[in-house]
Amino acid sequence: MDHFESIISTLLEAEGYWVRRSFKVNVTKDEKRLIGKHSIPRPEIDLLALNFSKNEVLAFEAKSYLDSPGVNLKQLKEEHQVPQGRYKLFTSEHYRTVVLSRLLSDLIACDMANSKTKIILGLAAGKVYQC
Repeated sequence: MDHFESIISTLLEAEGYWVRRSFKVNVTKDEKRLIGKHSIPRPEIDLLALNFSKNEVLAFEAKSYLDSPGVNLKQLKEEHQVPQGRYKLFTSEHYRTVVLSRLLSDLIACDMANSKTKIILGLAAGKVYQC
């Protein structure tokens, strides 16, 4: 378990969220084709933070990079039609839409959400590199 994820999880829990780590999203073969990457592995969300009273889910990517220059802000701002790089959920709107839609469907199937649940994508970065 990553210590940075554990710290973020503790902070979210203190705010009333129920947190689940390393949630794999069950993107279908047809959805993979729509994304433009028919052989990608299942996307994994580092931290899911659910707040049932607010009916919202925070889908967090946690990047500590404490032993490197950090999250590359320039790469995070890129835009790609077909997902690529390490920040796919942030740089490919189409990929993000498909993955977060499937995430909601998966959560509904597990009785952890409903059709009105709002999903918010977030990034927790321990270090940011502005080039």
